[in-house]
Amino acid sequence: MKVENLFYIILFIFLSLNGCLPSETADDNSTLLVIKLSQDSSSVELHGIPADVLADFKADSLTEKEWNSFFAVYLEPANPELREIQRPLKGTYQVIGSMVSFTPLEFFQKKHSYFVHCYARKLFVEPADIIKSGKLPSKNSVQEVVFDF
Repeated sequence: MKVENLFYIILFIFLSLNGCLPSETADDNSTLLVIKLSQDSSSVELHGIPADVLADFKADSLTEKEWNSFFAVYLEPANPELREIQRPLKGTYQVIGSMVSFTPLEFFQKKHSYFVHCYARKLFVEPADIIKSGKLPSKNSVQEVVFDF
């Protein structure tokens, strides 16, 4: 057997096995949410929200408590054991274009860390998508990002 034929046989086996892997994106009608700092580091931005959800956010006047139940920013405590009892920072939420922006009432402080929780890693475009996918959002659906200043 020639080495060239062996190469093609191994390539065929590799591609065949790779094709057997489950694909999450084929039936996944949800949108992955992305958390970033603004360019001037004065606010935290949440990207990847579907247009219809953004329209609902604009139409409804959500209270700060309601916003915090979806997307909240916290000061990282010196003692990690106190992390679970941290209160979210107070600030303003705005829908700007295709994102949600959180600007704290007080500027982010240098030499401090902050963590952001978005309580949905993936946001379903339509409620029927949950039924179609046959999957409920996982219990561990909190997306966390840490920012150091």
